[in-house]
Amino acid sequence: MRTQQYSDLCCRLCVAVLVLLSSGVHSQTEEAASGEEQVIRWLNLTARYCKEAAPPQDNGTATLVTVDCLVNELLEVNDVKQLFSLDSYIMLQWTDRRLAWDRSGNAELLTTDEIFLPLDMIWVPDVIVMRPIDIRSFEKNRLLAKVLANGQVTALLSYGTTNKCKMKLNDFPFDSQHCSIYLSSVAKGSKYIRLKALPRPNDQQIVVTASQNNEFCVTNVNTSWNSKMGQHDIVNITVSFKRRPLYYVIVLIIPSALILATCIFGFLLPADSGDRLALNVAILLSMSVFLQLAGSITPAQSESVPVLTWYFTVAMAVTALSTIGSIVVHLCYRRAASREAVSSPVLRLLFLNRLCGWKNTVQSVENCKESNQAQSLESVSMTTIKTSPGSEWQQIGSAIDRLLIICSVSCSVAVLLLIFVTAVKNASSWCPTY
Repeated sequence: MRTQQYSDLCCRLCVAVLVLLSSGVHSQTEEAASGEEQVIRWLNLTARYCKEAAPPQDNGTATLVTVDCLVNELLEVNDVKQLFSLDSYIMLQWTDRRLAWDRSGNAELLTTDEIFLPLDMIWVPDVIVMRPIDIRSFEKNRLLAKVLANGQVTALLSYGTTNKCKMKLNDFPFDSQHCSIYLSSVAKGSKYIRLKALPRPNDQQIVVTASQNNEFCVTNVNTSWNSKMGQHDIVNITVSFKRRPLYYVIVLIIPSALILATCIFGFLLPADSGDRLALNVAILLSMSVFLQLAGSITPAQSESVPVLTWYFTVAMAVTALSTIGSIVVHLCYRRAASREAVSSPVLRLLFLNRLCGWKNTVQSVENCKESNQAQSLESVSMTTIKTSPGSEWQQIGSAIDRLLIICSVSCSVAVLLLIFVTAVKNASSWCPTY
């Protein structure tokens, strides 16, 4: 009997010791738990929260979701296919009263202002990118949302998107593009979810958090409420980016401008020598190589002609005109050497200022007045002009040479001014230096 009493007493003592030990461990665990863990335990999301259901509407209206965009990197721009690829974070901010906690009524929660929860544990609005060509997004269980004590939730959704963009390439390679991404809640209309663009001061429009593209740089990111598509709100994210023109200036524009200058200075060579013609042919071949290189780099489209294409077209025309003109001048000097007479009335009218002299004879202006074309020769001097067939061809060659110089210099200066004006016009949107 006593043995049984002793055994019962021992069992009770063991149970009491275990209870004391467990309570001590539990109290130590409670003391060791962080404020964030205590809030999560207090919220009891697994039992009291349904992540599939939307939060209660704000004052009987739709849930307001604020949208913003943080550009991480401009991945690629395809001028020909009119596509651009972007790596960005879409920031969503809304209020979920079910995730709020009262800090004043609980001493354990007094020091905790915010907590971080996995996105797959809470309700997230179904805001998606509209009409993407391609989209890549991270799994929600790898991303965290910041939750404040008043229930305000801020989530960053990582997206890699490829979208269509109508690009204007008139100022290529000094062009700036403005492409848009549209966000909307497709499943739930504005009756349940209202979208609002996050306002940002003008000096804080550029939000680029990572490396820049080698060819382009992001100059502006603007988020605005666009319109409504039926019963759905749409937020427009406009990404402005600028092309870096240094490569095109060094590789294409400057070398071709030097070749163009060499073509103009080639007129200083004697017109009756073959050196000028050989130089112009070499310049024409060099410009053809640059034109082929520019054609492989310049975006191919028919809606607009880039300024770089106009530049190389004019440069090629000037070079070809100089080559053809050098051939004509060389032929004129060869005819002058053979003392061949100028029998064409058109050449005489254009370059010799007289229609008379059909034969190689010395005639005066008095005899010209007696012909049917006397009215067009009133500006000719009344003195007797004595010329030889050789000197007439030399005069024609010299006149053509001067005309070629004027045309070449004028066209070259005009096209270089076009490049300069285009560069200055777009200088305000040049890539910033970080």
